[in-house]
Amino acid sequence: MSHRAFIEILQLSGVENVIESMPSPQDTTFPELKSLEEVVAGGLLLPKKRRTISAELAAVNGKIRRSNIAKIVGDRAERAAYKFIQDRVLPIEQGHSLKWVADAGQKPGWDIQYVNSSGELIAVEVKGTTAGSFSCIELTANEWKMAEQLRDRFWVYLIANCDQAIPKINRIQDPFGMFESGKLAVQPIQWRLDLVVSE
Repeated sequence: MSHRAFIEILQLSGVENVIESMPSPQDTTFPELKSLEEVVAGGLLLPKKRRTISAELAAVNGKIRRSNIAKIVGDRAERAAYKFIQDRVLPIEQGHSLKWVADAGQKPGWDIQYVNSSGELIAVEVKGTTAGSFSCIELTANEWKMAEQLRDRFWVYLIANCDQAIPKINRIQDPFGMFESGKLAVQPIQWRLDLVVSE
């Protein structure tokens, strides 16, 4: 489906306010990243009861709907998170070996990693949006498995307002622990099945 057709469908559904700022991939240019504003109190992940219609549009007929600029936004969010770690986390941690593994095409279950001052691997999964907050976030089965294994060494960095010069960042440590303590609800929504052919 073309971007234009997608926009027309959304307009016919009466949710024009949701799509006003949705550029096509060809028209996507973001301002240069200047810095990140860290959001701590309240965070960027909204409680379920505060979801809006735009959040509900994410799932249509049981299928997850991705923005047509999701890859561009995701890459920008990862770039912003990498710079944040480089500028604000590592000087405090005295860590080293910062690697943007997703940019190198690796998929260990996170996007960025570094070794902290205690010699421990810290894994960072990055989620980005052009909206001002997240109604929910999605982790792959592998990302969730790594969150369970690494616990407090696994972080999720939420980057909101990715299309602005100063996006917002909210860092969540140990999402699996938050799930166990009842602070996060987890719902499996999709499994991918591939036929394995033996030779």
